Formats: sequence, C-alpha cells, structure tokens
Amino acid sequence: MKYLVFYRKQRDYTQATEDLLEDLRRQYHKEFEYVDPDTPAGVETTHAYDIMNHPTFLVVMQDGREISRHTGLPLPTVADLAAMFVHI
Repeated sequence: MKYLVFYRKQRDYTQATEDLLEDLRRQYHKEFEYVDPDTPAGVETTHAYDIMNHPTFLVVMQDGREISRHTGLPLPTVADLAAMFVHI
C-alpha cells in the first residue's frame, strides 16, 4: 500500500495539516508520504489520481488502484487517518 498526502506549503491549511500528520506519527507510528504538487513528479502523480483539492489524503494499492481518499477541509481527525491504514 501507498499512503500519500497532497498539499501545498505556505497555505492557510499547511500548519494544521502538518500538525495532524505529526500527531498521526506520534500516536500511531504511521506516516503518509508527502507529494508536492508543484514539482514535476508531484504534477504527474496529482494528474494520475485526479487530485483537484488540497489537502488530499490517498491510499492506493501498489499497482496504483485507489482504496481510500479524504479531500479538502475540514481536515480529518487523527483517528480517521489511522483508520485508512486498516485494510480488508
């Protein structure tokens, strides 16, 4: 599985998003991989998953199939994000 988070730095939601991710790391020892939508690789990944809003938290299979997504504000809770790590 891949756990991706798409957001831009220096936005009004950036600090809250980073605090949420830090809480997730601290409480659950889980992490989402940051995708910078302003880099060439980030643009490609953003287009591949049709990311239209930020922040977006995305869980995908190794082959790229999407499993779960949370997009935009309000931000999910730490428990909501932790639940994205549980798979059937």
